[in-house]
Amino acid sequence: MEMKKILFAIIAVLMGITANAQEPIHNDTISEVIVTAKLVKRSADGDQYLITDKMRTMAVNSYELLAHIPGVQLNRASNQILINNKSNILFLVNGRPQSKEYIMSLSPETIKQVKVILNPKGRYSSEGYDAVIEITSRKTDGWDVNLSNMLLANPSKNNGTNHILMEQPAFNIAYTHNKFSIYGSGGYGISKWNTPVVNDLNVNPSETEVTSVSGIEKYGYNGRAASAGLNYNISSKHVLSFDYDFMHENDAIANDMKGFTRSYFQNDKTCRVSNTYTLYYKGQFGDKLDVYSDFSINNYRNDYTNLYSDFTEDITNINTEKRKAIDFTADLKWTFSDKFELKFGALAHDRKFQTEGNNFDYHRTQSRAWGYLVFNPTQQWSIEAGLALDNNVINYSDKKRTESKVLPSLQVSYTPAEDVTLKASYTSDAIYPNLKQLSTIRSAIYPNVYHLGNPDLENATKHKMSLEINVFDMLNFSPSFTINNRAISPLVLNSGFAYEMTYRNADTKELLLPMNIDFPLSKRIFCSLGAGYYKSFGKYQEIRNNYDGFYYNADVMYQGKFANLNASYYHSIQKESLIQGYNETGLDSWMLAVNKQWSKNLSTSICWFLPFDFGIKSDMTKSIQSDKFYLQETKSLKPYRNTFNIQIVYRFQ
Repeated sequence: MEMKKILFAIIAVLMGITANAQEPIHNDTISEVIVTAKLVKRSADGDQYLITDKMRTMAVNSYELLAHIPGVQLNRASNQILINNKSNILFLVNGRPQSKEYIMSLSPETIKQVKVILNPKGRYSSEGYDAVIEITSRKTDGWDVNLSNMLLANPSKNNGTNHILMEQPAFNIAYTHNKFSIYGSGGYGISKWNTPVVNDLNVNPSETEVTSVSGIEKYGYNGRAASAGLNYNISSKHVLSFDYDFMHENDAIANDMKGFTRSYFQNDKTCRVSNTYTLYYKGQFGDKLDVYSDFSINNYRNDYTNLYSDFTEDITNINTEKRKAIDFTADLKWTFSDKFELKFGALAHDRKFQTEGNNFDYHRTQSRAWGYLVFNPTQQWSIEAGLALDNNVINYSDKKRTESKVLPSLQVSYTPAEDVTLKASYTSDAIYPNLKQLSTIRSAIYPNVYHLGNPDLENATKHKMSLEINVFDMLNFSPSFTINNRAISPLVLNSGFAYEMTYRNADTKELLLPMNIDFPLSKRIFCSLGAGYYKSFGKYQEIRNNYDGFYYNADVMYQGKFANLNASYYHSIQKESLIQGYNETGLDSWMLAVNKQWSKNLSTSICWFLPFDFGIKSDMTKSIQSDKFYLQETKSLKPYRNTFNIQIVYRFQ
């Protein structure tokens, strides 16, 4: 608690001194020329940042570069980009969706602009994203090759005999000549984690005492991913692209748990294969109409094996899950004048889910159309208002139902002073259940406890109201309140002789009060602070709960002549609300890092996660309680302590 008070006191002081810390107009080298311009363009739907050479010199990879954008954090412990402590972010490059691995492979030298959208809608919505990061990259003729490797190693015995926790070698190659460009990428990943686990549980209504079991959760992963594509610039304003993406992953989680009166063994193995074919078009007709469209086909297969044994039963459950998806999107913008724009479009998604062995056959057809009018009456005001019409037809077994929704939105941006921007927004979206939440595969996970999906789930509707305050491009305060009607929530239900971990539509709410401050201490020392308060609410029939807490982090970087040095503190674990309890997510750590750009081609980064638990949580907890069912699962974070993250990137053009 004292640390929280100290951090908020520092933030309060910094709010008072940032007024003279930075000028809004800068002279920086952007690309190869010197320009004088504002580094950020703010609008109702998002903020667009110019990337300067000064920002590039402070980053050895694209993740480091993104972390220098106000409100964007890089948690080096989990190697994730976070916005308001949330990692479910959609990445776009030149308007097209790309994987996080592809984003990491981008050279900071090629990134020109970055747009951050905190309230996704239109074609960005319906997948539950918390934010969108859109990158505009520079195009050059010739070869562009990127070779990299990321290694996570623990020299101690915190991870048992496995000193290599994770390794991800990858390559990215592109060749451009005149109107054509070809590109390809590939990567291989392995992970081996040995996590100490303690479970306190009561899963038998006749028992009055909680049984404690403990053991090691062994997680193993190996996967391969590859993509290839072709770009054709029909003209300077029209681009046609084709992509093929392949993914093959194997993972296994084994829990060997032992106690005085009860022991059990549980092992889940999966083999996932995905093939995706996508055709993209992006063009501009005159000075009025901008068009983006894509058409994709995806085939996904998951071979799933569930093994379970205890004193009373042995279970072997083998199934195959399949998903076939056909998606089409058209997104357009018509510019009437410099004050009026109309954004409109439509999408159509057709998804079929099947499970061999239990006759699960689920078909969802989604169609959505949207229109948003953008009005910029003055340089100080920007207003965007509109709505989306969403329709779903669902067929399962002999059941058929139709769900339709009207999803309005209103976003307003006001700049009362040159260095201050205020935003207010209301957005709504529909969230759809995924294959795991729908599938009727019944798998054993604890004594007398099984996991089972629910094909009768309805789509959820999310309403989000938010404010955003930006001062001097350094201070960002963005409180939000989100209401999820019929949210897809996990529940434990008594099925008679056993318990089922399944899903139901419930109502949830979330209050989030995040603040981020980025400021220089000198010409070579830069500081980033973040803190937030959250409170979540859950309700299903007569069951109610609520949880709250704080998260905070601090990062100090010294830009030296030989290398960049970082010292960071992350206290980012928070309680994710479950209807019957909570599940802690995130990762806490102390970290020291050395980042070195050896030449124009070679860069390295070494991060050390310190081996002590002072000021941070040493474990994560999942707690569920329903009727006479009780579970408290505690997982140790010891394997993450005294760990080194080593990244090497070699680029040549």
